[in-house]
Amino acid sequence: GVAVVASDDATLPDTPRRGSGAAAVTQPVCLRTLQAGAAALCVSIDSPQGLVGAAAADGTVRLWHLFSGRSAHTLAAHRGCARSLHVHGSLVLSGGGGGEVHVWQAASGAKAATLAGHTHAVSALQAGSRCAVSGSADRTLRQWDLATGKSILSLGTPCVPWAGLDMPAGAAATPPPIGSNMGG
Repeated sequence: GVAVVASDDATLPDTPRRGSGAAAVTQPVCLRTLQAGAAALCVSIDSPQGLVGAAAADGTVRLWHLFSGRSAHTLAAHRGCARSLHVHGSLVLSGGGGGEVHVWQAASGAKAATLAGHTHAVSALQAGSRCAVSGSADRTLRQWDLATGKSILSLGTPCVPWAGLDMPAGAAATPPPIGSNMGG
């Protein structure tokens, strides 16, 4: 397997793990260091698509080809920090300090949509084939229909979601019925 680690010195060491199973992990060996340009605040990897990305303090999102280390795109994503990132299939989602989520085409680097609804920094992202979920410092979780760019569900939380959100493959495949919208 491959692990990607972010650091505050604007580098991303791409580190393989050897063996199989949790007990077989030995000393990692750094294969290459990817230059993020500014402090990397969040990384995301899509192994099947062979992409790794970094959301940086300078507002950019950088994408690399995982196996070659070659730069794929540098996206001028956010005016402030790019605080969260999720690379999934043909899409890249980035969350910024202003509450926006940008959706990008991974192959071209073109912006496909901006998802607006949060009022504070987007600190967590997860996406499936048709839906995405974002968590924000405004203490809400929002579910988005990626086909329409609309928020289809908004839930208040007692705390700020900082970690990545995990959605099982089936959970992200089908949005809830429109009648289940809870303030989104």
